[in-house]
Amino acid sequence: MTAIVIVADAVAVVLAALAAIWFVGRRARARLEKTQLDAEQEARRVLAAAQQEAEQRLRDAGVEARERLLTARSEFERESHEYRQELLESERRQDQREGALDERARSLDAQEKELDNRKRQIEERESVVAMQEDALAAASAEQRAQLERIAGLTSDQAKAELMRTFPTTR
Repeated sequence: MTAIVIVADAVAVVLAALAAIWFVGRRARARLEKTQLDAEQEARRVLAAAQQEAEQRLRDAGVEARERLLTARSEFERESHEYRQELLESERRQDQREGALDERARSLDAQEKELDNRKRQIEERESVVAMQEDALAAASAEQRAQLERIAGLTSDQAKAELMRTFPTTR
């Protein structure tokens, strides 16, 4: 009986060992599955957190890019407005200069016309004076000729006669 008991004990020990191995294996498998499940959950959580962080960074980058764009657009519009104002001011000054030059040109034209009128009037007066001088010279010569005929003396003879009648006193 001892052999049967020994075999039975050995089978029982083997069965107990197998049961223990099976039980330990099952617990190890359960722990492994739990660890694997925990690792998968942690991986999902880390992945979700990374995705959320990436999405947040992407949103933040989009917001920052929009803010930069708005700032750049505002700066561009401000500079464009300043440039337009400077351009308008420059055009206004140019128009003023042109207006002043036009006024100066009109004034010079008016002065030139006035000078031309005065020159023409002076030339007309000189012409009239020259004609009057010619007429006076002709009238004077005619009167002298008449006086010489009437007096019967030439002008040199008349001068000599006057000198004789009015002695010079020195």
